Amino acid sequence: MRVVDSAFVRAKTLAGKEPALRIVRSLAVALLAATPALAQFEGVLESKLTSPDATGTSKSWVGKAGARIEMQMQPLEGPGAGAAGMKMVILHKFAEPDVSYFVNESTKSYAVVDHRQSQGTAKDAKDDETYTVKKLGKDTVAGFSCQKGLVTSSKGRQTELCVTSEILGGGSWLRSMQPRNRPSQGGALLKALKDAGLEGYPVRWVTKDDDDTSVTWELVSAKRQSVPASTFEVPAGYRKSDSLMGAMVSPEAERQMKEAMENMTPEQRKMLEEMMKKQKPQ
Repeated sequence: MRVVDSAFVRAKTLAGKEPALRIVRSLAVALLAATPALAQFEGVLESKLTSPDATGTSKSWVGKAGARIEMQMQPLEGPGAGAAGMKMVILHKFAEPDVSYFVNESTKSYAVVDHRQSQGTAKDAKDDETYTVKKLGKDTVAGFSCQKGLVTSSKGRQTELCVTSEILGGGSWLRSMQPRNRPSQGGALLKALKDAGLEGYPVRWVTKDDDDTSVTWELVSAKRQSVPASTFEVPAGYRKSDSLMGAMVSPEAERQMKEAMENMTPEQRKMLEEMMKKQKPQ
């Protein structure tokens, strides 16, 4: 039993249980969701991220053909603490609005994520949460004047954000966040933000978990410049992985995970599979 338990713990770690991996996936989804609106902006956006267990930076190139996001995460505790950190590159082409490419430069590999698959499994899902939005006054982030707001859901979750119209005007960003295949899902949140007059681009975003820990994403700079289409292409010769996990870890780590799963009990294997499903980008 001790060998089985050890295999379960090792597989959970390799599956991305580390804080840095979780944050990379969730933040990448949020940033990519905004890329249709960012088509109005061409240039480079630099941001920083802070949380109790990891820090990170992101640099986004936005051009007429798509968006490229490079994220560097450094865990502060747990597996990987004190190491060089983890870098992930995410590519999004406007010609393929439902597809994202996750690129790992260290292993020269990439994975293709089709968001229509996850949307299809939940197309009948309903947003049963309601939201209240309270304006909190003005602020300045990265030289941009922004309007602060506090979003509270009926389930108790809170998000504080500060939006500006100096990067994207009107409701462009809000419209881009509306799922194309599920227009009803997320509609309550978008309507609450619009009704409160928070229709700009978020230059700061603070989310609080159930345990009251918070994760802060904040814009550092925005520079308008021309970005060539080649910026959004996967480099030639990179290996295509069958899974997102395969692109985020080395082939050796992927092999170790498969071996660890073979030593698990059926119950542990099912638990791990459910955990990995929850971590897939939506």
